[in-house]
Formats: sequence, C-alpha cells, structure tokens
Amino acid sequence: MKTSHQARNKERILARRVICNGTSFRLAVAEAYNDNGAWRVAITPFSEEIHSTSYHNGILEVTDNDGNPFVGPSPTPPIFTLS
Repeated sequence: MKTSHQARNKERILARRVICNGTSFRLAVAEAYNDNGAWRVAITPFSEEIHSTSYHNGILEVTDNDGNPFVGPSPTPPIFTLS
C-alpha cells in the first residue's frame, strides 16, 4: 500500500531505499527543506540517529506534484510517497 504526503518544512525520513530524481539510494535519509522560498531535497547516507528523523522500513519515492521526479529548487514542496 502506498501513502503520499506533501513534505512539511524541514522533514527528515530515513528509509531502507530512497528514490529521488531517478537515482536509488540504500539506507538513506531524505530531507526536504525550504531555502528562502525554494524547496530542496538532500539525500545522505545514514550515519547516525537524530530524534527528529522518522523511519520507514520500505521505499520512499520523492516526486513533484505531477508524479515526476523532484528537481529542486522548486516553489512547491516535494511529495514523499511511502511503499
């Protein structure tokens, strides 16, 4: 089952697999953040636990509102789809 939501300001999710802009990352953190009105997503390998990071034991796909790969900077937040 897939669930989707628009990323909230400064949202971090650790997932077993993150797919962003056509690239697949294993055990990575996706962080959506607003940089002076421009939304960006940073994907980093998992290195340490931070209390504000939620965990998803599956796939996190980062897209735009139309379901296309998210390419930032963007005026609209990315969509995080968990499956």
